[in-house]
Amino acid sequence: ENCSYPPCVDGEFTCLNGRCIPQSQVCNGVNDCKDNATSDETHERCPKNTTCPANHLKCDKTNICVEPYWLCDGDNDCGDNSDEDPLHCAQRTCPQNSFRCPNHRCIPATWYCDGDDDCGDGADEPPEYCKSEGRTCFGDLFTCDNGNCIPRIYICDGDNDCLDNSDEDNRHQCNDRKCDEETEFTCNENKNWARAQCIPKKWICDGDPDCVDGADENTTLHNCPTPQPCSDDQFTCTNGRCINQGWVCDHDNDCGDGSDEGKNCNSQYKTCSTQEFTCQNFKCIRNQYRCDGEDDCGDHSDEVDCKKES
Repeated sequence: ENCSYPPCVDGEFTCLNGRCIPQSQVCNGVNDCKDNATSDETHERCPKNTTCPANHLKCDKTNICVEPYWLCDGDNDCGDNSDEDPLHCAQRTCPQNSFRCPNHRCIPATWYCDGDDDCGDGADEPPEYCKSEGRTCFGDLFTCDNGNCIPRIYICDGDNDCLDNSDEDNRHQCNDRKCDEETEFTCNENKNWARAQCIPKKWICDGDPDCVDGADENTTLHNCPTPQPCSDDQFTCTNGRCINQGWVCDHDNDCGDGSDEGKNCNSQYKTCSTQEFTCQNFKCIRNQYRCDGEDDCGDHSDEVDCKKES
């Protein structure tokens, strides 16, 4: 209270909490002001004809669309608390691979028996079950050999998600696995990127390319609706995904298909200093990280031609 904030400059919006945000972030469906009044997304300021994605809740008095996992989670995500309406929360069912707390909150099933009281009343951490030997994971999750729980979509995706590699070992026949034609779609290009080839069919035409080449969002193949063009402050990936312009040429494959880290980035990457090692992907890491057994570059080039200590 009684704090004096510097005035916002031209091109910025003044939030009720004094925060300044770019005008382009006003009425974008996100509470960028991060204030209780959601002052940048009120109906008085924004049009009321916002169309929310499938399965999202359209808030009553604000321009915000709430994801299924945010509904009835105890947080006022709408700004008008309409995502926490008691009548709505008592009747709702939780999404697949989630756990419903007694207070109607839905949490990811991976949070069940993870040591944290996510429900707020301990319902997701029953001590007798969580500490019992041979327990299996909740719902449709895969039980790793070490007891960890991961979504089944992570099996054979090339990542050691279990942390003991039991999701990537020979029992799954990862290289020869065939997708279930009734429930799954095959992303052929994903194999070249060591990613999961099988995705749930419900992910087709959901607006988010899960195949690295965007095959699951192909308008010709699946008659998907034409995607909305990316905004001026976003980069359009080859697979159709929209990412922040600031993520282009940052050494991370944010697009999933590598199109944000193309050859044109070579001239934009900074020159590494004498105290740094230049990775093959032009990333700079500290010299002491070279040959330390860790893939610090992200392309393993810092672990090539290392002398083994005898």
